[in-house]
Amino acid sequence: MITEDTEDKICAFYIDFLIQAALRHGIEPKKIITHSFYGLKAKNGGGQSGAASISSVEGVIPGWSWYDADFSNIDKAIAKANGGSWAAIEVKQYGLTEKDLIDLFNYKNNRYINIFNWEGAKTERETLKILNKLLSE
Repeated sequence: MITEDTEDKICAFYIDFLIQAALRHGIEPKKIITHSFYGLKAKNGGGQSGAASISSVEGVIPGWSWYDADFSNIDKAIAKANGGSWAAIEVKQYGLTEKDLIDLFNYKNNRYINIFNWEGAKTERETLKILNKLLSE
């Protein structure tokens, strides 16, 4: 069975490989945002703690998937990154409320939000209405 620690190490190795490639091509660390899951357990073991997103290269922004209105899990990942800037790199679009987005925009140095499966938002009128309101304020 693959352990959480093993999966974190595999993902961290791959993310570090990608960061080094980006740096070699002149991309500044502050423009690099990583992505791994936090606190998710696979059915047969494994899972990730979110540690893989945290780079040893100063300025690289760790990013995590965020699927709900509960900040307690993401707090654990942010704490591992010493409370610095972070990114909500994969946010669900369905069922988002205005409060969810305002809370997320303002939560502990959040630097970036990416709503996944964005193409589906064309039919999510409530999501578009909320985003238009927030972005125009």
